[in-house]
Amino acid sequence: MLALVKEYFWIFFISMVPIVELRGAVPAGLAMGLPVIPTYIVSVIGNMLPVPVILLFAKAVLLWCTKLPGGLGRFFMKIYDKGVKAGEKMQAKAGRGIYWALFLFVAIPLPGTGAWTGCLAATLLDLKFWPSVLAVLGGVMTAGGISPRRFFDFRPFRTSSNRAISGKVSKTLFFLKKMIFRRRFMGVGR
Repeated sequence: MLALVKEYFWIFFISMVPIVELRGAVPAGLAMGLPVIPTYIVSVIGNMLPVPVILLFAKAVLLWCTKLPGGLGRFFMKIYDKGVKAGEKMQAKAGRGIYWALFLFVAIPLPGTGAWTGCLAATLLDLKFWPSVLAVLGGVMTAGGISPRRFFDFRPFRTSSNRAISGKVSKTLFFLKKMIFRRRFMGVGR
C-alpha cells in the first residue's frame, strides 16, 4: 500500500513540474504499471495545483524581476514587453474567443504549451481569473486524454482498442481545433 502511494506521489510531483507537466506524468504512470484512470486523475490534480498561484502572482513576479539591476532586469523587461505585444495581437485576432484559444493552447500536447505557459499568457493578457482557470482545466484534461495516445504507440502497448479510443479522441480534437481556428482567426463563416 505504501509503495502504491509513493508511486502516485511521483506522478503527482511530475505533473507539477513545468514543461513536463501532465504530458510526462501520464506516460510515466502507465510505464510504472499504474491503472490509466487513477493516473489520469492524479496527474490532472497535480497539474492544476499551481494554476491559481501562477494566475494570481506571475505578472507581479515578472514585473518585480524587471526592476532587477543590470542585464537581468533588461532581460525580464524584454520578456514582458514581447509577451504583452504578442498577447495584444492574439487578443485582437481572437476577440471573444480568447478563452477558446487559451483552451486550445493548453490542450495541444507539445513542449511549452502546457498549463504553466497558458497561465503566464493569461496573466499577461489580464484575462479574468475563473474563465482562465476553466480554460486551462479543460486544456489540461484534454491533453491528458491525448498523452496516452503517444504512449500507446510504443510497441508493448499496441492493441487495437487502445489505438482506436485514443485515435478517435485525437481526430475529434484536431477537427475542433481546425474549425475554431478557421472561424476565429481566418474570418471563415462570418
